[in-house]
Amino acid sequence: MSKKSSGLSTAEIFDDLIRATFSCTLVVIIILLSLIVSSITMKLSFFTSNDLIDNTSEKSSVTIWTSLLIYQITIIALIMFHLRTTSTEIVDFKSNSSRVRNSLYKNMYLLLITISITISFTSLISVLFPKQFQYDLHQFHKLLKDASLVPIFLAVAIGAPISEELLFRRYLFKNLSETRLGFSGAAIISTTGWTMLHSSYSSSGMVKIFFAGLMLSWLFHKTMKLFMPVIFHAVYNIISLTYLLFTQRLPSI
Repeated sequence: MSKKSSGLSTAEIFDDLIRATFSCTLVVIIILLSLIVSSITMKLSFFTSNDLIDNTSEKSSVTIWTSLLIYQITIIALIMFHLRTTSTEIVDFKSNSSRVRNSLYKNMYLLLITISITISFTSLISVLFPKQFQYDLHQFHKLLKDASLVPIFLAVAIGAPISEELLFRRYLFKNLSETRLGFSGAAIISTTGWTMLHSSYSSSGMVKIFFAGLMLSWLFHKTMKLFMPVIFHAVYNIISLTYLLFTQRLPSI
């Protein structure tokens, strides 16, 4: 009896390992494919419309943001295709847990709490490490220079929240949390992967991203509603974008 029990436990651990490895690998493959698609599309676009934009700086900004949008759309298409082919619910998934039956008011309360905590923490980090904060601001100001607000808003407020939450919270976090890793292990691994996408940030900026990722995982875990972390992500990005646009117009000291 004990041998049987031990064998079953070993098999379950092996199944969890296979599932976790497959989930992480698929995320990497989807990101790489999306980068390839966006790169090829933008190169083709550059050759066919080389004379449409005369200003080199403006052309560079348009290329960056358009490429980012194509990358995000490709991620959304690939992960939705995978979820549909595996007969998985895309937006919400069923569970016997009472968390699924949380009222809208409770969900909104949790949303406000997580946003408030995250903004407070990131603001504190910015104050404690002003030089690194200024470095991150400078990087974004360069990306915003001469760029149209339309592709910027689409990429920052819509594309990033939907694509990243689908990939890292809806797919990766959910799959890992259903293994022996549980909430903590799944949150740390999925958030680490998400943070690595923001590797151009300073070290303190990476800390802020990691903390935000943990809060997004917690919010999704508590509400079991994908639109909650998507709203969180969108609101946070819009606040950040507004601040960047405002500071970009301030005279340098």
